[in-house]
Amino acid sequence: MKSIFAFFAVCFSWSFSWFAIKIQTLSFVSPYVSIFYRCFGAGVIMFLILLLCKQKIKITKSEFKSFVFIGLINGCFNFIFVYKACDYVPSGIVATMSASTVFISEFLMSLYQKRKPNLIILITSITGGIGMYIMFQHNISNQNFDASRFAIGILFCLIANLALSFNYIIVAINHRKHQTNPFLSLAYSAIITGLVILLIGLAIEKQVTFDFNKKYILSLLYLIFFASIIAYSSIYYLNTTIGPAKTGYTALIYTPSSMIISTLFEGWKWHFTGTVGIIIILLSVIFGLKAKEKII
Repeated sequence: MKSIFAFFAVCFSWSFSWFAIKIQTLSFVSPYVSIFYRCFGAGVIMFLILLLCKQKIKITKSEFKSFVFIGLINGCFNFIFVYKACDYVPSGIVATMSASTVFISEFLMSLYQKRKPNLIILITSITGGIGMYIMFQHNISNQNFDASRFAIGILFCLIANLALSFNYIIVAINHRKHQTNPFLSLAYSAIITGLVILLIGLAIEKQVTFDFNKKYILSLLYLIFFASIIAYSSIYYLNTTIGPAKTGYTALIYTPSSMIISTLFEGWKWHFTGTVGIIIILLSVIFGLKAKEKII
């Protein structure tokens, strides 16, 4: 029951997060600074929650090293490239491309465990990818379609998803070796991610600003509480219960709702092929979740 609740908590939280990120990228505030506000704010709040609940916050050197690694990957590749992707393609596509974490996570897991990839997970991730192509096929073939910008956006998404998949696996390994509380792992890595992003931003743009516009503040609060604390806590928990690859199926679930939001606010146009694509995606999730995955 807890896994089901966590699964849908991620789906709900990240359905709207991509649009919130899009709002952030439209602000005059540097994306690096915006990510710093999000991650550092989430980390501070999580540490306060741990202290109020009288939970352990002391960690070992080995755990700290893994948190730094997670923070560096998140900061340098995941968050930065997700925000950059939103500059090139609609947020709904960025959300949908997250589904590639299913395939990437299973491939990385098979390399780590020195085994063959799970055939059902690979097949359903491929069919899910086909479903995504069918969903976007009409828009891609549109005469006004900018192929170069679309390709750059997709490349940024894939880099971000590779980093996210690495994070999934590192969290699962760390939990198995040290029985580390996923919430504690998230608190430390969020702080480290925020600081890494801030240093990168200062090196590039040499200034820290804040946008007091209502839309910016509301989007930031949503990204801190829902897209970071709730979603990532649920993601980290799922990694330790159903495994990294199956955790990636959350991306296939929140795809339809993300595209609806993109339709309402970004002018994305629906066609019959889009509906067919979503049906294929959802069927892929149903069959994929039934596969037996070896958890780290």
